[in-house]
Amino acid sequence: MKRRGIFSIIVALLLVATLITFLIAFQVRTSEHALVLTFGSVTRTITEPGLYLKLPYPIQTVEKFDVRMRVLEGKFQEVSTVDGFTLIVNLAVGWSIDDPVAFYNSVQVAERARRQLVALVGSEMGGT
Repeated sequence: MKRRGIFSIIVALLLVATLITFLIAFQVRTSEHALVLTFGSVTRTITEPGLYLKLPYPIQTVEKFDVRMRVLEGKFQEVSTVDGFTLIVNLAVGWSIDDPVAFYNSVQVAERARRQLVALVGSEMGGT
């Protein structure tokens, strides 16, 4: 009976240690940069891959950004030249996140950045 009780305590302690590890540790992959936010403001920028520690959720949160090259491809459009010829044009824009702090302060989410880029490219092409 005593041996079973000690085993249960050891299993419970291992379970608690595992849960605490998940609360205070995070991984940054080779294709990511991370920002550690303390009460919503940026306190650390991590650009190297690896395992890092942070304070639990209410105090610190982690925002990760994929820094691989992204391609935004526009729709095919017909454009008339000055001399009356019609061209079919497609525009592709490659972009990536170089400065995660500036990206977080300006748009925060990659989808919002994509929408802003679509609006900018669309206005330059004379489209949407």
